[in-house]
Amino acid sequence: MTYAREDFMQADKCGTFHLYARCIRRCFLLGHDEESGKDYSGRKEWIPLRLAALRKTFMIDIFAYAVMPNHYHIILNNRPDLVENLSTKEVVSRWLLLHPTVAMKDEKREKPTSAEIAKFIEDFDIDEIRLRLSDISWFMRELNQYIAVKANREEGLTGAFFDGRFKSQYLADDNALLTCMIYIDLNPVRAKIANSIEDSIY
Repeated sequence: MTYAREDFMQADKCGTFHLYARCIRRCFLLGHDEESGKDYSGRKEWIPLRLAALRKTFMIDIFAYAVMPNHYHIILNNRPDLVENLSTKEVVSRWLLLHPTVAMKDEKREKPTSAEIAKFIEDFDIDEIRLRLSDISWFMRELNQYIAVKANREEGLTGAFFDGRFKSQYLADDNALLTCMIYIDLNPVRAKIANSIEDSIY
């Protein structure tokens, strides 16, 4: 039996999930396309770099991930308990790391000014933004949309890059978590794109 995602994945409740997203129309995240001859090795760093950026914003732990040629796996654990302790300034500052103001972009700075924070508080519902910081659906949206836009821009295409939003599986206990982490770590080895776990850095 399947369940609606919102029934078991809630931003205000801690949970650990295995998530995966698959590309469509022979799109690639890395590797070599035998049919077209295109080399996509330049995309190898896209997801690791984006995850590093998302970690600065979201209060969500990344337990494991593996990037395959046309899909990726990731295990996330959200921490609404930590979000509750953030001040309003910290909430705004974290969100603006992902969505900086025009001035922040122009001046290439990560930290907003007091005036920018005050304007943000005036324009947005801070309670909603706070909730987003522990929302796995928002995390995945920020990850997949970024990758899709980057890939489409590189190839001069438009439209979907991933097959739907993402798939998810709730990991109810430590045994489920450990089993899933082993599965993810061995994915590149099983697919013969790495000789060992140590060689699989993506």
